[in-house]
Amino acid sequence: MAKKTNTLKRKKELELVSDICKYVPSFPACNFYEALQSFWFAQLILQIESKGYSITPGRFYQYMLF
Repeated sequence: MAKKTNTLKRKKELELVSDICKYVPSFPACNFYEALQSFWFAQLILQIESKGYSITPGRFYQYMLF
């Protein structure tokens, strides 16, 4: 998607997301963006495994406190 976009700002955003997605599954999060992506991956896996039943993360703000 980064290669197809016309705006420089959006391209940088998409490249950052790509870099984070390459790093996070194998290594622990080092910053807030990586922590968010790790949490999102875990949430998606739970949804896929439960076949879409309602599984909510609860108090999200408590998970993201450093």
